[in-house]
Amino acid sequence: MALLDCGASGIYMDKKWATTQQVPIQPKEVPEQVHTVDGSLISSGPVDTTTLMLNLQISNHQEHISFDLITSPNHTIILGIPWFIRHNPYVNWATRTVSLSSQFCHEHCFASDKYWSPKRSIITEGTTGSTINTVQGVPEHYLEFQDVFQKPSKPVLPPHRDYDCAIPLEPGTIVPFGRMYSLTETEKEVLKEYLDENIQSGLIVPSSSPAGAPLFFVPKKTKDLRPCLDFRGLNKITIKDRYPLPLIRDILEAVRGAQRFTKLDLRGAYHLLRIKEGDEWKTAFRTPFGHFEYRVMPFEIPNSILPMLNKFFNDSEHINCFANPKSVSLTRRKSNI
Repeated sequence: MALLDCGASGIYMDKKWATTQQVPIQPKEVPEQVHTVDGSLISSGPVDTTTLMLNLQISNHQEHISFDLITSPNHTIILGIPWFIRHNPYVNWATRTVSLSSQFCHEHCFASDKYWSPKRSIITEGTTGSTINTVQGVPEHYLEFQDVFQKPSKPVLPPHRDYDCAIPLEPGTIVPFGRMYSLTETEKEVLKEYLDENIQSGLIVPSSSPAGAPLFFVPKKTKDLRPCLDFRGLNKITIKDRYPLPLIRDILEAVRGAQRFTKLDLRGAYHLLRIKEGDEWKTAFRTPFGHFEYRVMPFEIPNSILPMLNKFFNDSEHINCFANPKSVSLTRRKSNI
């Protein structure tokens, strides 16, 4: 349990917990005296030991940090004023939340390269007195809804609904069974992690389908690896959805005079949509770790998620919605956020 304490003069870790967890430590060059709030010295004596640099992770916020070791029976970690000065968090006293969204955090703490961290990592499970939120760049008037912006601890399998994604095939066609693509050892590690996470969440399941698409990786801008499925063979024989697209002139007329625009990025938008029951086998893909199929819509198939978005916004009055697979733009004033 981590304590955020703007009255603490340092950044501390409980000595007993560090020993139990075999955290690497070293002597401090100059021992320091630590005083309590009434001016007396802490009972454990001078602080003469510190940890090596560790990776402290709070949700998707990561930093290299060392801790001075003290006796702290109630709190594993105490983040004091040096931590507050470094990250300059936004504190909402009414909701008892802390949002890590400063310029320093953007530049140094939201690196997503999984090979960036040192050998030892500490992941905080909770905090006392306030809740840490790693909402990046969210304006203050949106913080009431900050739980929407938080990345969930794991994906959730959506229920079947009347707008499930169907994959109808051209008559007389067969879904191809493609060859496997070669993967590097790093790509295999990322793939194993991806499979484990999504199997546990129920988004994919082992398959005995006669279909099988190859899998490969492409790098993101953040240097992470994105798994991609080569569904070109399936897409070639899929009967495509035909959805009416609005005229540009009508769009411009609809937003004429609008002053406020909201752009929302739907996290894993396609994975919010189930594959129609009975069509899951068509999404099967091949890996070095086995044969699997999706229960949710993969990113690489052509049929649209617009019926789902229409359902979501059907009852919203006085809102113009312009959607693509990555974002939804809403024209409306703050009162209708």
